[in-house]
Amino acid sequence: MDSEIRKQLDVMPCRTTDKTIAELESEGWESLYSFHHTIPEQFQDACKRAEQATASGLYEVVLVLGQTELEKKDGVQYLYKRKTEKLLSLEKQHGH
Repeated sequence: MDSEIRKQLDVMPCRTTDKTIAELESEGWESLYSFHHTIPEQFQDACKRAEQATASGLYEVVLVLGQTELEKKDGVQYLYKRKTEKLLSLEKQHGH
């Protein structure tokens, strides 16, 4: 992993996972946003989306790096979200 990606990972307001998208989806994660980390506007938007999703404590967000060699080369990354216990509890209380 090059140093630019490492710097970006340090400012991304969520953790990075090594799991594949298929693994995450089988665990109940859903897509939040896909972007190119090489395009500053998209990267900044991804950071904002991750912050917004986690601010209320209702969602957990992870960063998924490109899945194929082409995606890695092109700088494609993904944000995935999953409901936290807090949200699941609120849904249960309200009969969802």
